[in-house]
Amino acid sequence: MPDDSRKTSRVFALFQPLRRILLTLILFSLVLNVLMLAPSLYMLQVYDRVLTSQNKFTLLAITVIILVAYLAIGFIEWIRSTMLVRLSAAMDLTESNRIHAAAFAQNAVARSMSPAQVMQDFSAVRQVVTGSVVLALLDLPWTPLYVALLFAFAWPLGLIAVIGMVLLAAIAIISERITKEPLEKAGKIASQAAFALNKHHRNIEIISALGMIPVLGKRWQAQNKEALLLQIQASSKMSKLTALGRYIRLTLQSLILGMGALLVLDGKMSGGMMIAGSILLGRALAPVEQLIGSWKQLVNGLDAHQRLQQLLGDNDNAEQPFALPAPKGQLSVEGVTVVLEGKTEPVLRNIQFALGAGEILAVVGASASGKSTLARTILGLIAPNVGEVRLDSADVRQWPREKLGQYLGYLPQDIELFEGTVAENIARFQEVDAALIIDAAQLAHVHDMILRLPKGYDTVVGEGGAMLSGGQRQRLALARAVFGLPKLVVLDEPNSNLDDQGERALAQTLLSLKQQGTTVIVISHRTSILTVVDKMLLLQEGTQVSFGSREQVMKQLLPAA
Repeated sequence: MPDDSRKTSRVFALFQPLRRILLTLILFSLVLNVLMLAPSLYMLQVYDRVLTSQNKFTLLAITVIILVAYLAIGFIEWIRSTMLVRLSAAMDLTESNRIHAAAFAQNAVARSMSPAQVMQDFSAVRQVVTGSVVLALLDLPWTPLYVALLFAFAWPLGLIAVIGMVLLAAIAIISERITKEPLEKAGKIASQAAFALNKHHRNIEIISALGMIPVLGKRWQAQNKEALLLQIQASSKMSKLTALGRYIRLTLQSLILGMGALLVLDGKMSGGMMIAGSILLGRALAPVEQLIGSWKQLVNGLDAHQRLQQLLGDNDNAEQPFALPAPKGQLSVEGVTVVLEGKTEPVLRNIQFALGAGEILAVVGASASGKSTLARTILGLIAPNVGEVRLDSADVRQWPREKLGQYLGYLPQDIELFEGTVAENIARFQEVDAALIIDAAQLAHVHDMILRLPKGYDTVVGEGGAMLSGGQRQRLALARAVFGLPKLVVLDEPNSNLDDQGERALAQTLLSLKQQGTTVIVISHRTSILTVVDKMLLLQEGTQVSFGSREQVMKQLLPAA
């Protein structure tokens, strides 16, 4: 019983967006289903009145009436559908931003779901709430009216209708149960295959250069084949049950005509009732058949809605940080230990240091020493298991993410530019004064380089910056990082793709940031950048080996000097 109540509450929760227009929809459905009696009444009058009286005027009159009824039916159905289409658009306009924000949140539920899956779930919910399922559910309560009329004609006709609905409902339940597991597995595997294919496409250059296309193609094909086989397995079972349902429906239509004919021969029913009974049976079964046809969509919508509710609930229940004043750039890392998801050993162990506003720190160490993890932790992208990262004495997790972003600059090791113009990428796709974009470009010493591009600041960079060289992408990403004069800038291998001229420009940028009071953290394997830093942090296998002024740490690194 508790399971049934939970399922019922899930259904009610799914259709909550309908509450504002539900009464109107019910009234329209009432009128529509009363009008749907017109075809049966028309046939009843034709067979039992017109044919016996041979009165052509009566035939003309009832034909005009039925045509008007059909016009009214079409108009009401159009109104219902239009209301649902507008509701779908309203849901998208009012909820899409909230859904998008939740999809990119930092809570555990959001991390377990890809943004693409979140938006697919939202689309599945909209399709259920504003689609054929709703129309079937609105018409279903009026089915007893048609069954009652069949019983009024003759109880055997009503009994046939009841048996038919029970059999069709049983087929729907069986179909859902035997296809749910293979379809769920197929969906997961297909999603993984699509994700892998997208990743292969984004890395087409290295994949092609290394001759990996055939090998990766076989791996993708194996995943796709497994998903396809599961879909075929489910579809095969479903097609058998669908064929059985069609057989039952056709049998019922013939049986009710045959039973009607027998009753007419026995003088217990008129010929008009026999024809009208067949039409009433079709109308009684219509919403049941429509609901059965949409059953899979309804189940998928319920599952999608449950995932969305959990995601939105976690995001909405997250405490909204108090609005803090703009930071000055003082940074302190207090005993930070980080264990990444899926790992057992810490990637960072008890990291502790402090920087004043305007200081430049170089983080050095061998590969896999935890430098990039430290950068992401400082930016609040990774929550430390132990310890805190504070910006102006406030834990970075206390800042609203969208507010903190304007005070931060970040150049990741894997540079990502986005589809759009050079100006849009530098401005982080905000609508701002062109002067601010030029200021950032000049601060990063890329203004002249941009002017030499085909369309200058209006040059489209392509997906991932495909239209630019590696060095150009890195320098534009640096301009994006310093846009708006952030108070804390974290640069992860900012000179990995730069030539000597680019490195000199980078050094000048760091000095300019320092003069403006921006705190800078630079991760680099190249020693040339170390000449402009104030302090250094040496990491080894996630452990802080040394922290201090550049001269102090360099002495430890080069004792012989």
